[in-house]
Amino acid sequence: MNPEKLCMGCMREKGNAQVCSACQWEEGTPPEHPGQLYPRTILAQKYLLGRVLGQGGFGITYLAWDLLLDRKLAIKEHFPREICNRARDDRTVQPLSRRQQDDYGYGLRKFGEEGRALARFYDYPGIVLLLDFFEANGTAYLVMAYVEGMTFKQYLEQRGGKIAFGPALDIMMPVMDALREVHRLGMLHRDIAPDNVYLNENRQVKVLDFGATRSALREQSQLPAFKPGYAPLEQYSSGGKQGPWTDVYATAATMYRALTGQPPPESPDRLRHDALIPPSSLNIEIPPDSERALLKALSVHVEDRFQSMAEFQEAVVLRDSASLGGKPVAENKTSPQKPRLWLAIAGFLLLTAIAFFVLWLHARSGGQNSLSELSEMRAEIQNLQAKLSAQQSTNTALESNANTLTGQSQQLSTQLEDMKRERDGLVVQRNSLMSQLDSAKSDARSLQAQISTLQAQVGSLQEQNRNLQGHQGARKITVSKYWLYNWDGNRGSSKSKREGPANDFSRNALRYLLCVLQGPNPTHEKQAFSAALELRYIAPDGVIKYTDVVAVAAAREAQTWTTSSDWGSEHPGAFKAGSWKIEVWCEGQRLGQINFEVH
Repeated sequence: MNPEKLCMGCMREKGNAQVCSACQWEEGTPPEHPGQLYPRTILAQKYLLGRVLGQGGFGITYLAWDLLLDRKLAIKEHFPREICNRARDDRTVQPLSRRQQDDYGYGLRKFGEEGRALARFYDYPGIVLLLDFFEANGTAYLVMAYVEGMTFKQYLEQRGGKIAFGPALDIMMPVMDALREVHRLGMLHRDIAPDNVYLNENRQVKVLDFGATRSALREQSQLPAFKPGYAPLEQYSSGGKQGPWTDVYATAATMYRALTGQPPPESPDRLRHDALIPPSSLNIEIPPDSERALLKALSVHVEDRFQSMAEFQEAVVLRDSASLGGKPVAENKTSPQKPRLWLAIAGFLLLTAIAFFVLWLHARSGGQNSLSELSEMRAEIQNLQAKLSAQQSTNTALESNANTLTGQSQQLSTQLEDMKRERDGLVVQRNSLMSQLDSAKSDARSLQAQISTLQAQVGSLQEQNRNLQGHQGARKITVSKYWLYNWDGNRGSSKSKREGPANDFSRNALRYLLCVLQGPNPTHEKQAFSAALELRYIAPDGVIKYTDVVAVAAAREAQTWTTSSDWGSEHPGAFKAGSWKIEVWCEGQRLGQINFEVH
C-alpha cells in the first residue's frame, strides 16, 4: 500500500483526494497543539504518524501505520507537558530547564518500565497488546495494537452518562480479572478510570495505560498524577502505602461512576465530611449485598477496604450470578482423608458388648455353661482384643503415611509455585531479549538509513555542483500555503491556546504571532529534502523587527513540507498598529511575503 495515499485521520486509503471521504480529514492539517508531532512524521524508519488520538499530562497517543507490515497502530509518546517542550526542529523533546532535567530523565526511565510491564502480559486478552518499544527524539515510544472501539467513558456518554448494575458488572468483571493477574505478578495499575477501560467492537474489555510513569513523576517532582474522584487517599501523599487495595478503590469508583453518572467525591474531602451517596438512595436498582461490597471498596481508610481484588470481586457478585455473567467458584482441593482411631475403639466396645450378651444368654438358659466354655469365651475375647490392637497399629501406620503424603503434597505445591515464579522470570527475560533484539534491529535499520542519507547527501552535493556549474541558480523551493495564529507562547503548558488562522489581529490581544508554512517537496520521489528558510518580520515603518531561521525537511516519499516560526512578547504591544509583512527568503532569494494587519 502506498503511504502517500493513506488518510492521516483514519489510515484508510484516500487516493489523491485532498479531503478523506471516510473521516473528512484534510491533507496538510497541522497539529492541534504546538507540542504535538506533525502528521506524516516517520519514527524508527517504519512508523508513519497520523492524527493525535489523545493527550494527557504525561503522554501523547498518535494513530500510526506500520510501513513494514501494513497495519494500523497506536503509538504513545512520553511527553510530560508540565516539564518539557519541543526543540526548534519540532521533533526533539527537551526539559524546560536544567532543574527539571532530572525529573524528566526519571520519568523517562519509568516509562520504559511501563513498557516492560506491558510486555509481561503479551498473551493476556484483558490488557492492551504491546508490540514494540524504542527511544528517539530525546524521548521514548510504546507501540501498541490499535483496537477499533471506544473507551468506557465514551460508552457511558453515548448512553446518557450511566447504565444499570447488570451491564456495569458485565464490563467491570474482565477489568477485575485483569487486575487480579496484574497483582499476582506483584504489580499495580494505579490509574483505573473510565477513560482507561476500552471496549472493542465485539464488546471485549481491555485495560489501558498503566500509571507507573505518572506515579513515579509525582514521587520525584510532586506533579499532580491522579484523577480526582478515582484516586484513593494514599495516592495524594508520596508516603501513602499503596497496594492491591489502591486499585480496588479506583475500580469501585469507576463502577460507581457507571451506575450514578458521577464519580465519588475526592477522597481527601471525604476524610473531612463523607458526602458519598449510596446508589440505592439515588433510586438506582442494585442488590443490597452488592451495594454493601461497593461501599466497602470505596472506604476512605485502607484498613476498612477489601485488601485484594478477589475479595471485592467475590463480594460484589451475587451468589446466583448466572444472569450477570458470573463465573462459578472453583472447588478447593482437600488433603486425603485420615483413618479415625475412634472407629477401632467403637469396634472393640461392640465386640465386648456382644460377648457379655452371649454370657447372659447362657446364664439365662439354666447355667449350662461350664468353666471350660467360659475360658474359651475369654480366650476368644482376648483374640478379638489382639486383632483390634493390630488394627489400631495398622491405623496408626496409615495415619503416619497420610501425614507423610500430606507433607510431600505441600512440598510439591511449594516446588510448583517456585517453578511458576521461575517460569515468569524466564518470560520476563525472553521479553527483555526480544526487546533488545528489536532495539538492535532498529539500530541496524537506523545505521542503514544513515548510510542511505549520507549517500543521498553525496548525490545532492554532486547535483548542487552540477547546478552551480550550469549556472542554474538556487534550488527551487516555493511556499504554497500559510496560516497565521494569535498564540500565547506556552509551549509546554496544558493551557496553551491559539486563535486563527487569520490575517487581521488586535494590537491589544496579540502576544505571539505563530506562522505555519507549507510547500511542495521539490525533490519528491528523488531524495530526502532539507533546507533553511529565513523569515523577516517587518513593521509598518519598514524596520525589520525580528529575523528567524527555521529548518525545512521532508522525506523522499513526502509530497509536501511543513514548518513554523513565531515572534512576539509575553505581553501585548510588541506589534504596532498598521500593515505588517513577513518576507520569506531562501539562499539569498526572496520567495515571497505574507501580509497581515494589526489595528
